[in-house]
Amino acid sequence: MAQLKKLKEQQNSIQSINKITKAMKLVSTAKAQKALKRLKSYKNYYLQIEKVVNDIAKDVTQKNDFKGTSFVIFTSDLGLVGGYNSNIIKIVRKEFNLKTDKIIIVGTKGNSFAKELLAQNFSKDKIISIHSDEFLFAKDLSNGVRILLSDYLEKNLKIVCIYTKYFSQISFEATNKILLPIEINKENNNISNQSELSAVTDYEPEKEILLNEILSIYLESLLFGYYLESVTSEYTSRRVAMENASKNGDDMLRKLIIAFHRERQAKITQEISEVIGGAEALK
Repeated sequence: MAQLKKLKEQQNSIQSINKITKAMKLVSTAKAQKALKRLKSYKNYYLQIEKVVNDIAKDVTQKNDFKGTSFVIFTSDLGLVGGYNSNIIKIVRKEFNLKTDKIIIVGTKGNSFAKELLAQNFSKDKIISIHSDEFLFAKDLSNGVRILLSDYLEKNLKIVCIYTKYFSQISFEATNKILLPIEINKENNNISNQSELSAVTDYEPEKEILLNEILSIYLESLLFGYYLESVTSEYTSRRVAMENASKNGDDMLRKLIIAFHRERQAKITQEISEVIGGAEALK
């Protein structure tokens, strides 16, 4: 009886957890769809900004001698997202130099990584945290951009963003993108693929002056775009994680039910054998 009771308690426990994971899957699915809708509506804008800046930058001499890198990394505030955060941190560990680099962290899950850096005597003033809540992120974005521009223009630091790029409901990947200096898209330089925009646009004032004027808009646009991509990927990753957890829970539940019935059958068989044995002894 003790074993049957234990198996029943395990069944009830897994059923309760399954209810939670399935509910979280539904919530994550709804949030992912909403985030994807916002990403699609914004993506054309920030890609067009990137294209315009790329068109201007190809004729401007940019810095190429840097003392280090200023990283912007996007992590989540909550867990249960599979490898979403660990994949980001893996890239940071590979690219980060404790002596020369600094970091802006979006999302509280990146703070544990920051504490690890501080434990290695990494200067606290080189770590800036920004909440990943959309309102707070948008509020802090302009200040973050000012810091990044100062890092690039005055401190000779390269600006790199590490985020999760969204491809589809089943495909997203942690990636790093150099924001400054501006990477020239070779396709945009190719005459056969040159956009109509660059063919007819005459820029005033001079491109070098104009580029410096619009760098803040460029950074804000791309960083908010990468924020939306990261949020969409986060919800999608959580949906996948909860779906896998629910499947594993269902498998465990089936095995426990089989084990419960086998144990119960063995118990009944034993009791029947004892009754038959007792009856035979009385003859």
